[in-house]
Amino acid sequence: MDAPEDKDLKLQRASADLLSDLETSLPRFVYSSKAIHRVEGETRLRPVREHVTLGKTQDLINLLEPFQEWPQLLDTHLSTIITPLVNAFLGYISQHRAKYHVFRGDPAFADVPLPRAICQLLYTLCKIRGSKTISRFFDNQPKYLDPLLNAFLDWRQGVSSGDSSRVPDVRLMVWEERYVMLLWLSHLMLTPFDLASIVSDGTCSFDAQDALTNVELPSRLPLVASTLIAISAEHIISPSKERDAAKELLVRLALRPDMRSIGLPESLVGWSISSLEQNSDIISKSIYAPIGLMSFVAGLIGSADSVTIMPSLVPIFKLTQKIRAEAASSESDIMSSALARKMMVKTLRAITAKVLETEFSASSSYPFLDAGSIIEDVVDHLLNDLADKDTPVRLASSKAISVIASKLSVSMRAEVNEAILGSLQEDVLWPASDTVASLGLGRRGSRLEAPDLTAVNPLRWHGLVLTLSHLLFRGSPPPQQLPEILNAIILALKFQQRTSVGSSMGTNVRDGACFGIWAIARRYSTNDISNVDPVNIRTAQKDQTSSTLQILANELVAAASLDPSGNIRRGASAALQEMIGRHPDVIIYGIPLVQIVDYHAVALRSHAIVEVAVGAARLDEIYWAVVFEGLLGWRGVASSDAESRRQAAAAIGLLALANGANDIERSVALLQGRIETLKDREVEEKHGLVLALVALIKTIVSSPQISLSNCAINKLSSLWETLRLGFLFHDNDFTSFALRPQLNIEAACSMISALSSMSLGMKESKNFVLQSPSVLSSCIQILKLSLGHADSQITAISSMAAQSFFQILDEKVKEDLVKDWLAVLSSENGRRPRASHVSSYLAALGTVFRHMKDASFLREAIIQTLVSYTANETEIEAKVAAMRSLVAGVLVSSVNEDIILAILRCLDDFTIDQRGDVGSLVRVEAVAAVETIWQQRLLVTPEMRRPLAAKVAGLAVEKLDKVRSRAWTCLRKIWSEFGLSLIVDKDFTDVAQASTVEYYYQVATLLSVDWTRLALLEGYVTSAGVGAESILRSSRTAILASIEQMSDAALAVFLETIPAIIRRNENQERTIVPVLEVVAFLLDAGVFDRVNKGEFDSRNLFALVQRVHYKTGNVRKLKVAVDVYTGLAMLTPTCPGVISKLVAMLLHPYSAIRNAAADALFLIIEDDQLKQTDWSLPRNVLRPKLPNILEQLKLQQII
Repeated sequence: MDAPEDKDLKLQRASADLLSDLETSLPRFVYSSKAIHRVEGETRLRPVREHVTLGKTQDLINLLEPFQEWPQLLDTHLSTIITPLVNAFLGYISQHRAKYHVFRGDPAFADVPLPRAICQLLYTLCKIRGSKTISRFFDNQPKYLDPLLNAFLDWRQGVSSGDSSRVPDVRLMVWEERYVMLLWLSHLMLTPFDLASIVSDGTCSFDAQDALTNVELPSRLPLVASTLIAISAEHIISPSKERDAAKELLVRLALRPDMRSIGLPESLVGWSISSLEQNSDIISKSIYAPIGLMSFVAGLIGSADSVTIMPSLVPIFKLTQKIRAEAASSESDIMSSALARKMMVKTLRAITAKVLETEFSASSSYPFLDAGSIIEDVVDHLLNDLADKDTPVRLASSKAISVIASKLSVSMRAEVNEAILGSLQEDVLWPASDTVASLGLGRRGSRLEAPDLTAVNPLRWHGLVLTLSHLLFRGSPPPQQLPEILNAIILALKFQQRTSVGSSMGTNVRDGACFGIWAIARRYSTNDISNVDPVNIRTAQKDQTSSTLQILANELVAAASLDPSGNIRRGASAALQEMIGRHPDVIIYGIPLVQIVDYHAVALRSHAIVEVAVGAARLDEIYWAVVFEGLLGWRGVASSDAESRRQAAAAIGLLALANGANDIERSVALLQGRIETLKDREVEEKHGLVLALVALIKTIVSSPQISLSNCAINKLSSLWETLRLGFLFHDNDFTSFALRPQLNIEAACSMISALSSMSLGMKESKNFVLQSPSVLSSCIQILKLSLGHADSQITAISSMAAQSFFQILDEKVKEDLVKDWLAVLSSENGRRPRASHVSSYLAALGTVFRHMKDASFLREAIIQTLVSYTANETEIEAKVAAMRSLVAGVLVSSVNEDIILAILRCLDDFTIDQRGDVGSLVRVEAVAAVETIWQQRLLVTPEMRRPLAAKVAGLAVEKLDKVRSRAWTCLRKIWSEFGLSLIVDKDFTDVAQASTVEYYYQVATLLSVDWTRLALLEGYVTSAGVGAESILRSSRTAILASIEQMSDAALAVFLETIPAIIRRNENQERTIVPVLEVVAFLLDAGVFDRVNKGEFDSRNLFALVQRVHYKTGNVRKLKVAVDVYTGLAMLTPTCPGVISKLVAMLLHPYSAIRNAAADALFLIIEDDQLKQTDWSLPRNVLRPKLPNILEQLKLQQII
């Protein structure tokens, strides 16, 4: 898949700022700013905070999280980051340990204790860089063991000094705290002093014997050790990460010299074995108990010396045999977990490694140990686990086999290698020798055997290939086995299976193969690899003179540039770089090849296919052959992803000319050969191969300097035959849903378009033969079947094909074709066809319009048909298609009055359905039509231009972002029509820029143009009245700024336009509510106060507002009308009438309007008696009270 950007490079650039912010913020985060009184003679400790906010903690974590992409960037800064955190944690224990449970405010929303925030930061660092790396920076002084242990016990139990009461759970430690503190305690186990010498001053301790009831612990166990065992045993069965820390603590504690001397390891092993029994209590407590216990056993075996652990190996191994036997018979649930199976693998690996260390002395020192049977049993189990359904188990098994094999003798190691290689041959179906086809890609006799991998198990193959790669990394296989290994690795590098639903499998197999090739380049010398006879490598395309290293480089180039997975492309690039660096002067153009197939260059697949693959192919023919073959396979034109097939086709078009015109004939022959072998069901491959031919033809057409041979021209001419129905395409390919008609239409129409364009450019060639009548008829039928689909992509492709194909037809065929299309678009029984059936036909008519004779009567018929589809009753999709067709074809050369009226009608299309303002789609296309008319200078008189310009000006200030932005693009080009200069010479190309005060003020200058004012204000009020909050602020600020610049006479003219808009849109809810909102705003802003009574009659506006909401049920309109009345009451001519109207509205049927009217009256007369009445009461209750209220308010005199 394509990556949007290279995250590694982005992180590298930003890392300096992130780390600087982190290092600057940490001291302020952990240390308090409060001053401390100095005490003479005592060391002054810097005070740490008691609590920190969750928000600040998360901010610091967010600074660290990006480094998961590149952990090594932290290495030089770990000390400066971790040391303050460690010191602050220790400072908190010494200064505020008893205050851990003291929360401020509601515990659910309070700040967190400082240790919790520090542990969350330290855990984030462990997650990024690894716990082993981070724990090295923990303070390991023995004096901190007891305080840290006591703090852990206090905080986990919810007990603080002086208070033994239990606190709410929200105040207890979280798992990050337990994980980090257990990890720190395990680090402190490295102290060289005996634990018996450490005296605890804490009150909290545990007896380990209570926790480990099924085993007898040593009697001389120190109190500190007993407490550590108890808490480790409790947390080793936890489901969270603290389980790993508890395991590490228990292992290090058991292997201390003082603990070994009292027999603690044997006791803990006995406890683990007894606990792992099927009916043990600890297993029943948690499903994670087996995981923790087996991880402890594996860690103990791996870390202990032979003297300590050897007596326990046989009991442990017998336990693993019992667990595996019970799992095989479904008598145990322990192995149902993938983590448990992974721990089992690690345990077996540790047992076998320890056995192999003492194998030669086993008969004398350890007669009870049967090393041979243990090794055989373990290897057999691990080989079976390579096919496990869970990836972690396969990864652990593959690594375990490689570790064990590295310790075996040479003969036994060879047996393991042969077992792996033999398993890789199972279920691989090789073609018979007489059916192996020579692809002819190289000029020196390239041959490639293509085995069938559909029968193999992809999970097992992943485990086997990864195991083989680990073996290669450790140098286990001898050079004599490299031929078989290379065959397997190269085959794995190209491994792919399709699931029943069409998705691809095998990415992990290819990833393991990249690791394997990298290991070969790293572990084997140039002579070892070169001594492998290339003839023995059957799974790779090769030249007869190629070396083995060159063959590997070829395969890596194909994988790095073509593989669908970004991890594989980068892995192959890294392996190629390792190979060229460690084996210089062997691979052709090695250094230029590494520079092209760069690790970062292959991150984006589209760039890798089109740029990297073609760049590598241009270096040498051997790379051209391997890349071309890869593009013809599942990584190219046969990919399951349509976009990847298009990119591969484009690459083939470029690749055909990489080495000049000589490769064109060969490329066409290869593509035709593949097409002829296709089956009907192979729709995706057909789609990709036809698009590859199309790309190749387009490359030829766009490169007129290329001189083609007569043979090449003949081959190109023969491509018309692929369009004959019944050869490659059939009628049901374009109609049957099962055959994916979209892909067939794209392929066939693209081929028609490309061949038609080529025919126009090669008419003078004597060898080029135009299509036969039967092929022409097939193409017309394909176009007819394609134009019946409404998909936007299909519409574009089919209309383009119609345009190109139309140009090579004679006039009679052209007329017949257009008549057929017009017949499809004609109304039947007074009803138009559905938009889904006619959109492509409308687009096709527009594209062929310009290629018809000027005097043809069909040109006028096309115009009338397109104009008729812009009528108001037409479906939106058909309107959009008709308007686009007018823009693309008709308006390029001509325009008439009918077209102008159609454009004006579409500019005013505000159709709304369940999808929203779908009319905006039509308005956008109509704006494009106006822009085209101006560019072509089709309108001469101002009377024809001005209505269009005024409408566009109104759309440039409407509330919908996409329409406003598109209209501005057009308005800027026609700005000279208004006779004004731009205030700010700025494009406002971005939607955000077209929503600023500056933008609205720029367009508002057109209010001074008489013939634009009305249309402009109709659009402006939608932004200033009901637009989004940001649009509302910008537009209102701009209109007030414009009004301030107006003279009184100009302002009067502006205000007189408002009643005109109300009259025009009296029944248009879309416009009338925004207009009233703007009027209320202008009244509130005092704009009307600037004009005299003679210049503007407010009573006329008052009458219009009353008429607008007369008998309406629109509550919003009524509320806005009340707001207008509030403003009109401030004007002397309308004050009495407004009060009378508001008084009448006090008995309105809607309670919301009654309340609004009462609020308005209160603002006008400012009498608190209006607030004392509940106006939401029923009208029959309010009606008798109203006269008394009016009398008290003395409104009768005013009314």
